[in-house]
Amino acid sequence: MSKVARREHLFGIAPCLAAILAGRRKIFKVYLNDKLEEEEPRRKELVQLVAEANERNIKLVYKSRPILDRLCGGRPHQSVVMETGKLNLTPITRESYTLPTQERFLLALDDIQDPMNLGAIIRSATYFGVDKIIVNEKNSCGLTATVSKVSSGAMEWASVYSTRDMQRLLKDLLNYDWNLIGTVTKDYTQSKVHSCHDVQLSKRNVLVIGNEGFGMNPLITSICTKLVTIPSFNDRLPEGLDSLNVSVATGILLHSLMPKK
Repeated sequence: MSKVARREHLFGIAPCLAAILAGRRKIFKVYLNDKLEEEEPRRKELVQLVAEANERNIKLVYKSRPILDRLCGGRPHQSVVMETGKLNLTPITRESYTLPTQERFLLALDDIQDPMNLGAIIRSATYFGVDKIIVNEKNSCGLTATVSKVSSGAMEWASVYSTRDMQRLLKDLLNYDWNLIGTVTKDYTQSKVHSCHDVQLSKRNVLVIGNEGFGMNPLITSICTKLVTIPSFNDRLPEGLDSLNVSVATGILLHSLMPKK
């Protein structure tokens, strides 16, 4: 694979600034709207971005808005597009969860495929202090520029790991005394389901989130320590609206279940 193929274009102030500050990517160029060559940026974050790039000797290139639009496929760039190396998933190792650690809360995402959902989930997980995010190596969205944009740059800082076999990994975590907290809809009947507001967690916990359309893999559901749901306060829900968007649900669950420090 060529070096060019390993590059991508980040877009938007928050992800571009986060990528510079986090220092986890190779940054080749920062493209700015050519109007900024003659006038001071209005947003302080953009002023900071330019200053941070100059401090690191990152090349600034001024281009017209149509060119910036083309570089990022017409997506909202807020006058900045950045040519960078790609940010790859880190394969999780057994040592990272079997050795003594201060980590207490992991988030396992089983086949989250929509970059909008993944970005929003990473943002919530970062806000609430999740120690690790784990995704499937296959059948999951990667760490793309769109994910970084939706996460408002949180992806640039987050600890996101991959596994080739989510079910096997979760079984291993269970054997090492991690609780597995599965998520289901309120009408799930195959085993007892708890309201997320009534659950008190101890020890080390893994919150498992299933696919946007199909939910959790039944084989994974069957090994969970506890199953939780988000109760609705509407007794007359229209057909097809018995669940929340996966990123919204994940944010609510993290707020309810994360240990309060």
